Amino acid sequence: MRAATVLLALALVGCTGGSRVVGSTPTSVPAGGPPSTTGAGEAEAPAPATTETTVVASTVVTTVPSAAPALPGWVAVASDRGVELVGPDGVVTPVVSGPVGIAFQTGERGWLLQPAAGPDGPPIGRFDQDGVWAVIATGAAGERLILHGGAEVGGTPAAVFTRRWGIGHPESEEEFLEVVPMSGASPQRLAVVGGWQWGAQRISFGGGLFAVAAADHATDWVLFLAEDGERIDVPTVPGVGCRDHLSCPRRAVLSPDGTTLAFLQGADPERRLVVFDLVEGRDVSSSPVPPDHEITFLDFDGAVAALSLAGPEGEPVPGLVLEVGSGSWSELPVAGTVTVAHTGTGWPEPMELPSR
Repeated sequence: MRAATVLLALALVGCTGGSRVVGSTPTSVPAGGPPSTTGAGEAEAPAPATTETTVVASTVVTTVPSAAPALPGWVAVASDRGVELVGPDGVVTPVVSGPVGIAFQTGERGWLLQPAAGPDGPPIGRFDQDGVWAVIATGAAGERLILHGGAEVGGTPAAVFTRRWGIGHPESEEEFLEVVPMSGASPQRLAVVGGWQWGAQRISFGGGLFAVAAADHATDWVLFLAEDGERIDVPTVPGVGCRDHLSCPRRAVLSPDGTTLAFLQGADPERRLVVFDLVEGRDVSSSPVPPDHEITFLDFDGAVAALSLAGPEGEPVPGLVLEVGSGSWSELPVAGTVTVAHTGTGWPEPMELPSR
């Protein structure tokens, strides 16, 4: 019900004469580029660069990570060990063996994942509920796929990922948002979400919308797309007019119901994880992030946020989990890329990732 309220509220706030609030960008051209610093969040073509709203804070949290794990729910950790489920009591259960870059739980036992990077670029595959492995998306020579998650898009369970090609060539490098059904049908290309030295850091789906957290050398911004890839104007999107990485929302992730957005803001040691209500246009919470580590990935399900961390040499270190309601952080017992899971159900033995 609340997800439907979001779409209705967005349409009502931004309508003129009863028209739908949809940008004019077709899916065959970029859905968004680095935002203009002169307009109210309007996108313009990006210039070559080096890669890489007013809100009301209602909650300020000062809780630091607990020494012993006491998690608000289940999370999954992907690493060179495989995929491990970590329960609320901190118990670690292996579910997949073999080097995995990132993994998302689907159903009670299914897993959508991307193996750790290799010389030919890793494909995207899944273990179904019975533990049967299938590759559902591959990249051609010179292409790079990045898995961002799984969602029910247009009523069909699908993998959400980006495909970048022309890498290193300013005149031809592009990044595309694509979805592929879990059944393994052909991928569908929805929109351009990156180009020469700019692109998507994180893509999430909820309430019928894609949220694309993009960045270039100077700033970060969030754009929203409909299920068909068409640009959607969300009047309450935070960070309109921000001009640098410190003040802009970074690595933004949309909740599954499409009502709230979690993102990072500020610099270490002043970094905060902000949860923003897109219906009311205000902060729900703003939690200090423990310092001293690089944040490599953010996941969020509306109630729990999970941070993946790296040490000074880029090595994975144990991540952090935030219970949004209480503002309590917990440190994980194992290191890797962390995603929010929903059950601890697994197979009698870990599934082995097939060699490529």
